[in-house]
Amino acid sequence: MIVTADDLGICAARNRGIAEAARAGAVSAASLLANGPAARGAVRTFVADGNAALLGVHLNFTQGRALSPAERIPTLLGDGALFLGAAGFREAWARGAIDPAELIEEAAAQLSWFRSEVGRPPTHADGHQHVHVLPGCAELLGPVLLAAGVRHTRIPYEALPSTAAPACPTCAAALAHAAAARLPYAVAGVVAPQHFVGLSFCGVPYGPEDLLGAVRRVQRSDAAREVDPATHASGTGREEDAATAKTARLAPPRVVEIMTHPGALLGVAAAGDRGGGGGGWGWGDDGGFSSAPERWQELQTLCSPAWRDALRLGRAGEVADDSSAAAVEAAGELRLVGYEDSAGMAHLREATGELCGADEGLQTGRGEAAAAGGPRECVIQCQSAV
Repeated sequence: MIVTADDLGICAARNRGIAEAARAGAVSAASLLANGPAARGAVRTFVADGNAALLGVHLNFTQGRALSPAERIPTLLGDGALFLGAAGFREAWARGAIDPAELIEEAAAQLSWFRSEVGRPPTHADGHQHVHVLPGCAELLGPVLLAAGVRHTRIPYEALPSTAAPACPTCAAALAHAAAARLPYAVAGVVAPQHFVGLSFCGVPYGPEDLLGAVRRVQRSDAAREVDPATHASGTGREEDAATAKTARLAPPRVVEIMTHPGALLGVAAAGDRGGGGGGWGWGDDGGFSSAPERWQELQTLCSPAWRDALRLGRAGEVADDSSAAAVEAAGELRLVGYEDSAGMAHLREATGELCGADEGLQTGRGEAAAAGGPRECVIQCQSAV
């Protein structure tokens, strides 16, 4: 399980809350807004705390000021040389009004800034307001990430429970497009956890039991997918072809990413939360999200005894009653990991490299990928297995 705190660098209140969660061992990754007004302060804090290894980049094309010169990316910008906002970006992207080359340039600028400030490539890269999974974005961004040394991203698709509130426009867009983005990222050699939790908590307060319940839902879904380790076949009792068998052995352990947005209460909204101040951050449509009481409530949930006990004990609870004993034992395990030290992510990287030819096969059509029917077919096999 990877627990990620988003929006690091947006303001002092969010920085303080995310740093507190990291010190408590409650999160294992933090996504940094390279163009955030408090980004450099966040880096200093995480380096001083010895938590710089948690840092990835939160690619941002929707809010604040770009890192690229405005004259080089005019289609990404609106009034005041600010980004267009989440809804504005989605609308402009859908009608082809944004130059793809400008998106690539700004992504490269944010990745370069991160490497310059942190001293290494990001452990992961995801998208602010999930725009990295919009149709066509993954095909553009995947090669940019790999070239910058980034092998991990986020696929924000979640099977929402029937009791979940209706998704906001940003989450609805993620739900509509995220699943399809997994393939083009994998083709580029960039992998993502198989599961994701976070959209179901958008705009609603949640406690440790809600969080553990979401993890248990994921565990139940995995317990229902038992694979015979002797044949690598899903209950068929037959030997599968070599490529499919190879993907099957790479499937466990599976990984879930939990997206969170913790923050501290500083008494007043930090500069930049509602536009103005913050170095021209211009959060015109933030609506006070970063200074809302829910950010403090999320921090309390992550640092609660119930959540920390679950991490300490390594279990979130039992899976479905009708599951086999082996499935219950396997799916019931819970371990907080980072992107780089996760055995599950290492399996995914190996699957992408071996079967999809991430290093050369995707570019040349040689090797195992070509032998098994080509890179795209190998990626499909890999993604279906894992």
